[in-house]
Amino acid sequence: MKKYTLIGLLVTSLLLTIIFSGYVAENITLRVAAGGLEGQWFATSAALVEIVSKADPTIKIDVVPGAGLSNPARVGAGEIEMAMSFPPFTNSAFNGNPPFENAFPDIRGGIKGFGPSLLQFAVTVETGLETLDDLINQKFPINLVVERKGTTDEYSLTKILEFYGIDYSTIEKWGGSVKFVGYGDQVIFIKDKHANGVFQNIAAPSPTIIEMATSRDMKILKLSDELVKYMNEKYSYSIGVIPKGSYGGTIPQEDLKSPASIGSWIINKNVPEDVIYRITKIICENAEKVRKIHPSTADFDPTQAGFDLGAPLHPGAEKYYKEVGYLK
Repeated sequence: MKKYTLIGLLVTSLLLTIIFSGYVAENITLRVAAGGLEGQWFATSAALVEIVSKADPTIKIDVVPGAGLSNPARVGAGEIEMAMSFPPFTNSAFNGNPPFENAFPDIRGGIKGFGPSLLQFAVTVETGLETLDDLINQKFPINLVVERKGTTDEYSLTKILEFYGIDYSTIEKWGGSVKFVGYGDQVIFIKDKHANGVFQNIAAPSPTIIEMATSRDMKILKLSDELVKYMNEKYSYSIGVIPKGSYGGTIPQEDLKSPASIGSWIINKNVPEDVIYRITKIICENAEKVRKIHPSTADFDPTQAGFDLGAPLHPGAEKYYKEVGYLK
């Protein structure tokens, strides 16, 4: 009898030790809003989720479609637990600054460094255009496709047109058009010759621009230094570069400056601290895998992942960064 009692005590002690040392965790399901189904945000988030799930099967994360402007609001409202975002838009949503009408104080920062998204204006070679200034100065009747309204693509395009003192109606007056469609449909518009230009806010190289180039010769328009500076100073875009040859050969023919934003995961404050700690730890400790996801994530740096996310850090992420010495 004493033998069985001793065994029972040992088993109970072992189970308590395991539970309280964190080796047993309840399963949890989260959702992360990415971008359009054909976009790089969706592909990158899916790859990150795979890294997490392989390291910790108790954490299940479903990747769902989203949009750059709606993602921070959805996280802040508690509609979704996590999302891809850009720090300038995260900060605007957190504080209730334009383009957001209300503040979302429940947004928390998580992990930054999932590649710079760059503003890219691609046109078919037959247009004869070399720069965006060419298009504007010639009042070229561009038939343009851009992502849906409410996305950072479409928002960014309006700010670029603003720089030139024009809007969509101006393009229509020139004999052109603007259609608001997802990345996959953009490919169809270009291939079927219903469009001869596309504007995207996406990591270079864009998978869909690559696909467009299989049926029509494409080129990336050069943006002026004045425009890049305007977007940086007025709307907090970083100054990035579309590397020479990003789309193979000489497309583009040189490094092109472009307004840029760094992709990051943001989180609702009510997601358990332990869960976000584990997610942050897994991503940062698998940095080499993250760097291999896409050329845009090649520079992922865990030591910088907790800085300048546009909102206060989630306690779980903060705990990890402090634990390893990335934050003091």
